[in-house]
Amino acid sequence: MIGASADGLEVMTKDGEWFPIKAKGEDIVINVGDMLQRLTNNKLKSTTHRVVNPPREKMGTSVFLFLSFYIQNPP
Repeated sequence: MIGASADGLEVMTKDGEWFPIKAKGEDIVINVGDMLQRLTNNKLKSTTHRVVNPPREKMGTSVFLFLSFYIQNPP
C-alpha cells in the first residue's frame, strides 16, 4: 500500500478473525492475490481481505495509490 495515508485494510486470520493492517509511512504491504498464488505454485498464499471505510471525520483526507504489475511470458 505505497502512498496510503489511512487505515482500512483488514486480512482474515487462520482463525477467521479480521486483523487490521496498520501500515506506517515506511512500510510496504503486499497483498497476495489469486494470480500471484498461481504464479508461485502456491508458495505465496492468497489472502482473504476487505477494506473498511474510515470514520466519517477522516473521510476525504486519505490518499491511496494502487500499483498494478503485469508479467508477460516470453514467446
